[in-house]
Amino acid sequence: MSLLARGEAPALWLLETLSIRARMLLLSVMLMAGMLGITFYLTTAMSANAKLVLLNAHRANEIALATSIQKDFGEYRYWLSDLAVSLLNQSEANATEARRRLEAGLQALEKKQPEVAQLLQREVSGFEVAGLMAVDAYTDDKRVIGNTYFAEARQHGLVFEEKLALLVDDLLVQAQSTREEVLERTEESTRLATIIVGLAVLLGMVAYLILLERKV
Repeated sequence: MSLLARGEAPALWLLETLSIRARMLLLSVMLMAGMLGITFYLTTAMSANAKLVLLNAHRANEIALATSIQKDFGEYRYWLSDLAVSLLNQSEANATEARRRLEAGLQALEKKQPEVAQLLQREVSGFEVAGLMAVDAYTDDKRVIGNTYFAEARQHGLVFEEKLALLVDDLLVQAQSTREEVLERTEESTRLATIIVGLAVLLGMVAYLILLERKV
């Protein structure tokens, strides 16, 4: 009685027409194809995760840069305020050095966040102009005018810090989202790889038993 008459699948009938050597070769090809598929999938997943990790590294650098800019601005504001009160040359030198570092930081930020950096530059310029006008007024013993200019400088400082804080918060949110995506993709890749490997092993065992049982 033929296999088709016994209701067996055509695929099994085809196997019976193959020699043991051909069956073993077929089994090897099937397993190799499965392993190549797994390797391709995992390589693609790892490459995508590597890009996300690199992106987060860039974000971490931007956060560090923004923190440094915030520190330099705080020092510049402090020494400019101290200069208005003390009129000391050392205070002026410290303010100039802090301003130099702040400018360097903003130029570096402009390469990464041009729009935000330009906004910050405008606020720093406004702060600087109003602050120096206040220093001149205090030097001329015009306290009321000096206070007015310093109030204006303070407003620029508040806007500067607000925009910088928003940038840092946004970068932190993006970094957290990317970390969660990396973890999710890693878990998914691990889960699918485990399933695929298990199915490949099971398929190999079944195919091996079928091939052996149906020797010609």
